[in-house]
Amino acid sequence: QKPPAHQVTVTQTPVVSFTPGSTVTLTCKTNSALIIKLANQLVSPTPARFSGSGSSTDFSLTITGAQREDAAVYHCQTQSWL
Repeated sequence: QKPPAHQVTVTQTPVVSFTPGSTVTLTCKTNSALIIKLANQLVSPTPARFSGSGSSTDFSLTITGAQREDAAVYHCQTQSWL
């Protein structure tokens, strides 16, 4: 069943295993192009190894040189206004 036309859904990367020091990319895909994006805005203080990018329907969070303490549950979130 398809969501209503105004409802935005988000699909994100499933579970990822990584080796400390490796680069990890987590992706989020939406079913509708987003006009306003906050993909590059990271809450301070965020280590420099974290970077965000993307546009339209595809976004990603990259951790360059991932550390053990980066292991966590990461969520993609969207909010829409009509």
